[in-house]
Amino acid sequence: MTDTPRNEYIFFEVPPGETPRDAFTKLTTTSDPIHAREGGASEHGCSVETPDGVVYHCLVTNLDVDGWRKDIAAGARHHGWSLAKIAGRRFTVDDGRTYPLTDCRIAFF
Repeated sequence: MTDTPRNEYIFFEVPPGETPRDAFTKLTTTSDPIHAREGGASEHGCSVETPDGVVYHCLVTNLDVDGWRKDIAAGARHHGWSLAKIAGRRFTVDDGRTYPLTDCRIAFF
């Protein structure tokens, strides 16, 4: 039996002119068909701005992590937005860009 994670943190791009809440809503309601069967996704109170000025906000998924990951990825593709993760001491964007966290501006709210 494999131990599957019950939570996952994903950073989503917030394009200029979008509020984080509006971007989150668009991101999490676009997938058709919907893959997540249980749990949810919520904003998580942290943002990262990369050295090139792109702002990402954190969301957390729970329970059906794989389903939520698919739904969020579908939303990002639909809107042309990137997703990112923190891996070790680096901020890694899904298009291959990677930044040391020390070079990013991080805010908690």
